[in-house]
Amino acid sequence: MALSLVEEFTGRMDAAGRFAVEAVTAARTMEAPDTLAWALASLGAAQRHAGDLVGATSTLEEALALFRRMGGVLGECNTLVNLAGVARSEGNLAHAARWHAESLRLRRDSGVLIDAFDDLVGIAEIARTVGYWEPAARMLGAEDTYRTVFGSAGWGAAALLLGQTRQALIAHLGDQRFAQAWEVGSLLSIEQVIAQ
Repeated sequence: MALSLVEEFTGRMDAAGRFAVEAVTAARTMEAPDTLAWALASLGAAQRHAGDLVGATSTLEEALALFRRMGGVLGECNTLVNLAGVARSEGNLAHAARWHAESLRLRRDSGVLIDAFDDLVGIAEIARTVGYWEPAARMLGAEDTYRTVFGSAGWGAAALLLGQTRQALIAHLGDQRFAQAWEVGSLLSIEQVIAQ
């Protein structure tokens, strides 16, 4: 399982998927639901990045059910982010936004704000895609604040999406307008982010 996460963190999704398949098999054999949930989440992420959206959805829904049954908030939130990514890949931006909103509400209600940057980057990309340029830049400002607070540099696909979204926003808004919107976003509370 650990090897799968290492590969996922570094963006090597093919290797992450191979290790996750092994971890899923081992966890099912050992009847270890906590390990199984994380292995499924990792496998679902790898399937999503490989373009197997049907497989990813099925795998991630199984992981989500396990995390919910166990009360694994961090795993539940991370799985919701991946389900949002599947929906975004399918072009279902409304569904993706709902998955991100559910994750952010759960993070807020439980106080588990670590990795909230994944949701904020996803929301920024959705906003950018539909032409809400300044709200998207505000989400990236909020994302930077939360990422800094929790000492994370982001990883894997989220870091790549962050860079792509940021560049697209700067190209459209220009440096000054982007910086102004980003600054406003950097001051938003989690409540204000959810309301946006």
